[in-house]
Amino acid sequence: MAKYGNIMTVVNLDIPTQTTVEQLLSSHQVSFILFNGLYYLETNSKLNTAEVIKALRNAGISFVFFHNHNSDNSEIKSNNIDSDIVDEIKHILLE
Repeated sequence: MAKYGNIMTVVNLDIPTQTTVEQLLSSHQVSFILFNGLYYLETNSKLNTAEVIKALRNAGISFVFFHNHNSDNSEIKSNNIDSDIVDEIKHILLE
C-alpha cells in the first residue's frame, strides 16, 4: 500500500489549536510527528489528506500544507495565509 508524506505548518499553534489539529489528524487516520512547530504527516490515502484539509478549514485553523503527490498539481494548500507568502513557499519548494 502506498504511503504519502506531507508537511504542515499551523499558524499561532497554541495548546487548544494543537489539540484540535491532532484530534483531526487522528480521526482521519493520519500519523504525525510534531517537531519544532512543523507537523510531518503520513497516511495511506490521498482521501485522508483531502479530508484533513477540509476539516482544518472548517475549524478555521490557519495553515500551510505541502503535498508530495497531488493529482491537481496544487502541491501547496493553505487557509488564511497571505497569497504572496504561499507563492514564495511554492517557489522555494517546487521551483
